[in-house]
Amino acid sequence: MPNHTTPVTDLYTRYIDTRPLFVYWDVMLSQYHDILNFYSGVKCPECGKIVVVESLRHGHSAAHNEIAPDSDCDAEILVPTPMYNAAYPIDLLPLNNSPEDAAAAIADLPLCIAVTNICPEDEYPPVELPEVMLALTGAGMDMSWEICLAYMRLGYLPPLEFCNLPKLSGPPSPDKAWVIKGCFRAAAVMKGRISSIELSLRNVKDYYDHAANSPDLD
Repeated sequence: MPNHTTPVTDLYTRYIDTRPLFVYWDVMLSQYHDILNFYSGVKCPECGKIVVVESLRHGHSAAHNEIAPDSDCDAEILVPTPMYNAAYPIDLLPLNNSPEDAAAAIADLPLCIAVTNICPEDEYPPVELPEVMLALTGAGMDMSWEICLAYMRLGYLPPLEFCNLPKLSGPPSPDKAWVIKGCFRAAAVMKGRISSIELSLRNVKDYYDHAANSPDLD
């Protein structure tokens, strides 16, 4: 599972140009709760173990030993749900398409894994949603660090949309150093793509400039 020791060159580039989606989670949860599920990694307040909770199965809260029957701990665990009307597309291929593994990988971050379940086409909500999304379960002035780190923990370079990181975000840490490297890598990849497009455009321009000045060319 990717972490701060993983070279950023090993992370996939698929989402560096992605942008957040606007989603009314309250409406989705009230009207389309049967096709949505949220997986959250939560640290048990009693024993300190990480457990993965599902919103559809466990509701707003559940006992630890109800979520994990092999546990002797009966502490109540609150089930996080999205707080902001935004979603961040992602897939879980680097984690074998396991929402449980993905939720555990970002358990210390204020995000959950939102999954849209398959249902008849006429029952889908009037908005097209990706199959898997990240959703914020915590509040803050700027959550760019956390969103970038979540993408990287799940195997992807962070979206450039969030790479303009705020300076005031706690003390230095290995995760912060890793996120900065990831953002630099994402920017470098995008620069390469832009340079390639510019080169292609120059070739197209040269062709049509030559055609305009050549009477023999139709």
